[in-house]
Amino acid sequence: MSERPLIMPRLGQAMEFGTVAEWLTEDGAAVQAGQPVASVESDKATYEIEATQAGVIRRLAAVGAEIPVGEPIATISSGIDHETAGAASGIGAVAPSPTRGEADRRPARAFAHTSARPLASPRAKALARSLTVDLGAVSSHRPDGLIVAADVEAAAAARKAGRADDAPAAADGVPLTPTQRTAAERLARSWRQAPHIVQMVEVDADQLAAAAAAMREGRVPGTLNDLLIKAAADCLAQFPRLNARFGGDRLIPLPEVSVGLAVAAETGLTVPVVRAADRLSVAEIAEATQALIAAARAGRLRPGQLGGASLTISNLGAYGIAFGTPVLNLDEPILVFVGALEERPVVRAGRIVVGRRVMLSIAYDHRVIDGLEAARFSQALKRRLETAAELLPGAADVSAPRLGARELDATSPAGALEVQVRDARHAWTVDEPSNAGGTDTGPDPVNLVLGALASCMVIALKLAARRRRIALGEVRAHLAATPQGKVKEAVLRLEVWSTAHEAEVLSLLAPAKATCLVHDMLRPDLPVTVELTVHPADA
Repeated sequence: MSERPLIMPRLGQAMEFGTVAEWLTEDGAAVQAGQPVASVESDKATYEIEATQAGVIRRLAAVGAEIPVGEPIATISSGIDHETAGAASGIGAVAPSPTRGEADRRPARAFAHTSARPLASPRAKALARSLTVDLGAVSSHRPDGLIVAADVEAAAAARKAGRADDAPAAADGVPLTPTQRTAAERLARSWRQAPHIVQMVEVDADQLAAAAAAMREGRVPGTLNDLLIKAAADCLAQFPRLNARFGGDRLIPLPEVSVGLAVAAETGLTVPVVRAADRLSVAEIAEATQALIAAARAGRLRPGQLGGASLTISNLGAYGIAFGTPVLNLDEPILVFVGALEERPVVRAGRIVVGRRVMLSIAYDHRVIDGLEAARFSQALKRRLETAAELLPGAADVSAPRLGARELDATSPAGALEVQVRDARHAWTVDEPSNAGGTDTGPDPVNLVLGALASCMVIALKLAARRRRIALGEVRAHLAATPQGKVKEAVLRLEVWSTAHEAEVLSLLAPAKATCLVHDMLRPDLPVTVELTVHPADA
């Protein structure tokens, strides 16, 4: 029988410990290679560990135990002997008690202990040594009695406040999740170790806002965050010396330009990373971030999707935050905090006009980047975002001025009858049928006008009914125009289902015709007959 350890993986560059969040299989159960057997947490995500071979699993760590990276949390035996076969198959067998030798070989943290020596995670022991806290005087807030780092910190805080070391301070308040606890510790370490400098720059965001609107409307793929990632990655690629982390007596270059995106998940903030973002288009970044955000919120990020970022984007603009003083992620040289995109009075050509602006608060690790280098990067990123339309396909369309309520633009490519039309909120296509030389990608102009007339009359009829408090059900319209070419006559038949009296519904036709703007725009000599039929509807 061969036995393989199942080790705690490294889920991020700076990860030192992981927490066993959940066992997905019973102790002593038969497992298959590739089967998820445990869920472990780092400071950034929850990850499922899979069995490395088929066999019988033996747990070496309890739920909640903090295990150093590289240490085993279980073993998997590839063969099933006569003692474990019954337990693995579940056929009326009881798993045998471990021999004394077997019990001695298992880490004490996996089992209830009866000795005077306190049961504590490796991380809690290391923290207790650094804080000179006696583990024997620390109370655990966990039902299994395991002392974790939070208990040691609570005992140290109680001692500092003049309380007894064994006061149940950890039971007061709301305990942090392992993800929140580790993140807090890493941020504190970053704040203590890395001398932060923060530069704030104001960006002319007219093109950025136009590009974001085009993305929301589906004219180009992606979101504002994808555009920010691309712009930051492109700029950092121009400053390779900044793409490094502090390594004591040297700077350690990072292998590629990778950008992290701060994502809110149920267990806390997590930062999945887009690798080699400078070599991707905005559309490719959008595809990558969509998958990363879904995995982050489901707690299913893989080790390669975390850690090692060149910089992180933190966008709280949707919450109205204008600027801030961000804290660097541990071992990352840059963090870009993006504020709210707002309309502000700005001066252009000596006149005060309304412009759109966004503030960037960019934190740098001063050990890696001096102030002048930081200023050059800040200015490069500002310029890149002010020309954001260049990052997208169809840049001329994206960067076009904002249209008013009754303005629209129309563009037709060379050699085609197809016309792309857009107004302030919508985009559509107009074309001719193939027998007229078009490609039939949209309605022809005549049908577009006739469709607008039918739609306008239906809406006007409903608005008239609303004003008069007359209940209408379904409304249908059928419009026939002759001849096929230049229209000389049109008949619009409206059908309405209503519980109201027929005469009340018929009285809506005159005000509807009067308020339909499309009807008024038709040429005076074009006869348009409008008929209204009322059908009774169930009350």
